Amino acid sequence: MSLTGKQDLRNIVLLIIAQAFAAGVGLIAFVRIGSLFAINELGRFGFASSSTVLFGLLAELGIRYVAIKDIAIAPQRSRKVYRHSIALRVLLSTLTLALLYTVAEVFPPWHEETRLLMLAGLVAVTQFGAEPITWVFFGQGRVDIGALILILDRFLYIVFINLAALVWNSAESLLLAAFLANLFRSFLAWLWVRSRLRTDQEASGWDTNLFRQLIWDGMAIGVAVVVSVTYMQITTVVAQSVTSPEQLGLYAIAIGIVSVLLVIPMAMTNALFPSLARTSAGDTEQFRRLYATMVRLMLLIGVPMAVGVFLFADPLLTLWVGGRYEQAINILRLLAVGLFAATLNYLYRILLFAFNRPSVEALLDGIGIAVVVVGGSLLGDRLGAVGIAIVYVFVEVLLLAAKIIVTRQWLGAFPQVGLLIRLLIATLVPAVVMLIGLRLAFQVLGWVAGVSVLLVALNIVPLTTLRSLWTQISAGSRRILARRSPTDSTNLPV
Repeated sequence: MSLTGKQDLRNIVLLIIAQAFAAGVGLIAFVRIGSLFAINELGRFGFASSSTVLFGLLAELGIRYVAIKDIAIAPQRSRKVYRHSIALRVLLSTLTLALLYTVAEVFPPWHEETRLLMLAGLVAVTQFGAEPITWVFFGQGRVDIGALILILDRFLYIVFINLAALVWNSAESLLLAAFLANLFRSFLAWLWVRSRLRTDQEASGWDTNLFRQLIWDGMAIGVAVVVSVTYMQITTVVAQSVTSPEQLGLYAIAIGIVSVLLVIPMAMTNALFPSLARTSAGDTEQFRRLYATMVRLMLLIGVPMAVGVFLFADPLLTLWVGGRYEQAINILRLLAVGLFAATLNYLYRILLFAFNRPSVEALLDGIGIAVVVVGGSLLGDRLGAVGIAIVYVFVEVLLLAAKIIVTRQWLGAFPQVGLLIRLLIATLVPAVVMLIGLRLAFQVLGWVAGVSVLLVALNIVPLTTLRSLWTQISAGSRRILARRSPTDSTNLPV
């Protein structure tokens, strides 16, 4: 089963919308709850949720990527992979909750909050990552449906926890409400996926080889994911250890903006993973062509995004947190360079997963953690948040270079170098409008207009592509009008 270009585009757009919706819902939920809750209860809720994220990862153990890849390669095995994934998720969730209970009982700071942590653990093991139901949709190329399930999940989440906040003012009630929302979401998703599983032909019983594949391959990817998540969070931990609270706040604000923007490349890579998985199992040349296409997409997203953050760091910070954090402008500009490298690093992580090389990702991210800890401790102590930002950028660029070198043996040289140069010209040259002294709104509009013109002039976005897009939009509009015409009042008999 091969995806069309339109389906891939639909997958990317809907997953980006779903991720943005999830982030927005999370922000709205906490702002709303913050007005209803005592600060100590909100603190307990945040503590329990943050402390159990890792346990959610352990309950999945990376089998998501193995299951999606297996279904993508052989869609007729969807029901079989789904049943085995469900069984493993139940087993891993049980073991994870047992481990959480043991840690809570043994670790003194957690001992008084064992019940709260167990509720948070239930939320984590039923929420973190894609559930087996959405793995089926992802594997069959319907990432768009998986994205709709994510939107449904976040909608149920905000409704349930706000009802709990109104009725019971306790952290336990919020976690219980989130757990019930997860169960309800899973039930609705099951109703959605049943029709896709009924048509699959499979042998009855359990397949020990499939269990072994999901466990061992998933464990390798799971370790890589845990290391990657740790790497992404470690700069803030180092900043907390070696800088002042003020410097930590400045860095946290800047890296928070970068983290939000990274949702876009993350959604794109996740949406295209099924296509990568199918292609990696077949023709290497076809995979290289897909690789070049994905690099092109990432550059088209990453370069304008990074340059835009660098140029408009001041208004971005004002929009995000008001005018109280002017000292974070230079920090955000430094992180903009890291934002570009991180965009491509997401792509290479998925490529390594698709080629069954998660150990390479884990090793490189492990090296990145070591460099951040050592370099951040040295520069952070001397330069504060700016030093931490310098280390972050250095490590992101270093990891990107290492991944390009490592993957060269089976993917070839890095493609689209010419495109990268043209994109830098197209995004940097229009920045001259910022030197004219115009108002901010005109600077932004002038930069966007200049970039748009140069994208066409430099053949980055060919006119034929724009004409094709306009033709599709026009055809769609005509179809909509054609459907409405029979009921139009001008067509009704007198």
